[in-house]
Amino acid sequence: MEHIKQLKVGDLLKRVDSLVEINDTISLSNPQNRESDGENGKFKALVYCSNELVGVFIIVMNDIFRHAVQDIPLRFTKYFITIVNKTCSSKEIMKEVNEKFVHELVAQLLNRLLIENLDKIGNNGEGGLILKNLNASMLRMLENCNHTYIFGILFKLLKNSKNGD
Repeated sequence: MEHIKQLKVGDLLKRVDSLVEINDTISLSNPQNRESDGENGKFKALVYCSNELVGVFIIVMNDIFRHAVQDIPLRFTKYFITIVNKTCSSKEIMKEVNEKFVHELVAQLLNRLLIENLDKIGNNGEGGLILKNLNASMLRMLENCNHTYIFGILFKLLKNSKNGD
């Protein structure tokens, strides 16, 4: 999908346009939101590209959070993390994601949940909303990903943190 590529390499405006399109496509997972078989095909194509989508989410998340907490682009980040949460809420998409990408996204989400004072940034509670969506994304992954992957990854992360790695 072109929108996944644009999310990865596009400028901010193209990234936002890509997020809007991805959001609209994920909304098609509910059969009541589909008006035609073509829209069903768009959602199936997104499911087929689930590894690429999650891989791009990981890249964009790294890009966003490489800034100091006070320099995070709030509006984009708030919208982006909302779409990540919506994606993690889709069983059809998340059950197709392979173990490597599940591991990387879980690690990203857990690391971002540990950012100090993230909930305090922004004048209108943007940081709090970002933190809530990060937490909700992690919970949705626990629900919707391959459970063997999730538990194996969590045990591995726990073991590594215990060993100081």
